[in-house]
Amino acid sequence: MLYVLTTEGEVLRSFELGTADYIFEAQLDFGPDGNLYMMQIDDNTGITVYDTEGRLLRENVGQQALRDAFRVRGFAVGADGTLYVAGVEGPLYHLANDGTLLGAFGGSYRDAVKNTGTEETPPPPGTFANIGAIGVLSDGDVIVGDASRTWWQLVRVHFER
Repeated sequence: MLYVLTTEGEVLRSFELGTADYIFEAQLDFGPDGNLYMMQIDDNTGITVYDTEGRLLRENVGQQALRDAFRVRGFAVGADGTLYVAGVEGPLYHLANDGTLLGAFGGSYRDAVKNTGTEETPPPPGTFANIGAIGVLSDGDVIVGDASRTWWQLVRVHFER
């Protein structure tokens, strides 16, 4: 259940979250269309879209494109309405608003260091270990926060539009 509250904490309205069972936490973002976009973290069921009154508009957006993603960690909606979705270890997916895969960037840090026996060294370019944050800048570039026990990185990615 999602609740819309006043600044005083009074419930204005509430609505169900579609047919998905949200077992883990969910991430929310608003698109340029004013709609609410929602995705369960650590799941590959895609993004659910609601209008401002809580009416379900679409479910499972991008599910087909994300079927091979390992534990989806977060997403962001760009100013142009495209979607950016990050798996915990990469890659970063670029999706059209209807869920069609437009591109991907990066791969798994653990796969890249598998033969070295260590995860203490900084990541090779284009690899991710544990994405914890994702956002879209006003110019459309995507910022991803990624870390391990001994290092962290902030990566800026530009997808052709």
